[in-house]
Amino acid sequence: MPRHTISIGKSRSRKRCEHRQVGGFSLVELLVVILIIAILIAMLLPAVQAAREAARRAHCMNNIKQLALALHNYHDAYKILPPSGQWNHYVDSKFLNSSNRIGSSWAIEILPFVEEEALYDSFVLKYDSLALQDYHIDISDSQNITQRGTSLSVMMCPSDSAGHDVNYAGNGGGWARGNYAANAANGHLGGNPGEAEPEAVYGADSPGWLDPLRRGVMGPNVALKLKQITDGTSHTILLAEIRVGLNEWDRRGIWAMSGSGTNALYWHGWSNSPFTFGPANGPNDPSPESDDIVGCLQAINGFGPGVDGALIMQREGMTCRANRGLYGQAGARSTHTDGVYVAYADASVHFINNDIETSDVCCSAWDRLILSGDGN
Repeated sequence: MPRHTISIGKSRSRKRCEHRQVGGFSLVELLVVILIIAILIAMLLPAVQAAREAARRAHCMNNIKQLALALHNYHDAYKILPPSGQWNHYVDSKFLNSSNRIGSSWAIEILPFVEEEALYDSFVLKYDSLALQDYHIDISDSQNITQRGTSLSVMMCPSDSAGHDVNYAGNGGGWARGNYAANAANGHLGGNPGEAEPEAVYGADSPGWLDPLRRGVMGPNVALKLKQITDGTSHTILLAEIRVGLNEWDRRGIWAMSGSGTNALYWHGWSNSPFTFGPANGPNDPSPESDDIVGCLQAINGFGPGVDGALIMQREGMTCRANRGLYGQAGARSTHTDGVYVAYADASVHFINNDIETSDVCCSAWDRLILSGDGN
C-alpha cells in the first residue's frame, strides 16, 4: 500500500498564516478608521463646548440672581439700597472717579447677605476715635489688602475666567476681580458743582442724579428705596455684567472697589452732550475709546513692551480713552457671544441682546431700562 505522509506542522503553519491574513487590518483600513474617529471628534467638540458654555452661563445667571436677592435682603434690613460706592465728604466731587480715597461699595455692604459675614466683619471701615467717626478708612488702606484680595465665586462669571486670577495692581494693589456692576446713572461719575455739567453725578444733590432722564438706582454716596423706582422694579436694571480687566493695570471688574467700570456703570446709555467722549452705549459697545476709566494708558501699556495694547483692547471689545480718567464712564460687557445678563430691581434675571435699541438722544429701549424715574 502506498504510504501517506501527513505534515501536521506545515498544516498548522498554513492555518496560522491564513488566520493572520483574515483577522488583520490593512494600512488603508486603519487610515479610514482614524479618519472616521477624527470626523466624529470634530462633530462632537462644538457640542461639548456649547454644553460647557451653557453651564457657565447658567452659573453666571445664578450669581447675579443671588446678588440681586442679597440687595433685596439689605433693603429689608436698612429700608434703602446701598450706594454703588462711598467716598469721604472731604474728597472733591470733581475727583471721585480718580481719587484713591475709596470707601465701601455695594458689594462689600451685601457680604453678610451672601454668607460672607466673617469677611465683612474683617474689613476695617471705621476709625475707633469718636473725633473721626464721620470718616471711613479707605478700602485701599493696607489694613484691607487681604480682604479686598479675596476671590469670591459669587462675584465672578465663569465665562470670563481668563482674568480672574490677575488682581489689579493699582491703588495699593491686590484687588480681586468681579463681573457684576451696579446701575448707577446715565451720567459721568464726578463733577464740579461750580460748572454747568448737567450729566455730572457725584451725590444726592448732583444735577445728574436729580435728572430723571439720568438717574439710575445706586449712585455715589446715594441710593434709592425700592418704592422710589417709579418706573417699576420689573422694568429697571439693578445689576449688570461687566468684564474683568485684560491685565493687572486694567481696573475694570473689581468687586470691592467703588468707581466707574470697577463695580458700577456710569453713562452707559444715551450720550448726546458736549461733554461726551466715549459712548459706552448699550451692551458690549464696540466703539473706539468706549470706557472712560482711570489709568487707561497704563492699561494699554500693561501688555508689555512692543505689544500693541490698543489693538488687543479693540479686538476684545474693551476699548478705553487714554486721556479721559477724570470723569468716569463705563458700560455693561460680557464674553457671551450675543449679550449680557442683567438683574432687574425686582431681582428677576434677563438676558439683553447686544442689538437692543440704543440712541444718542433719550430715550431708547436700553435707556428705559437704565432710568428709574423717567415715566416709562
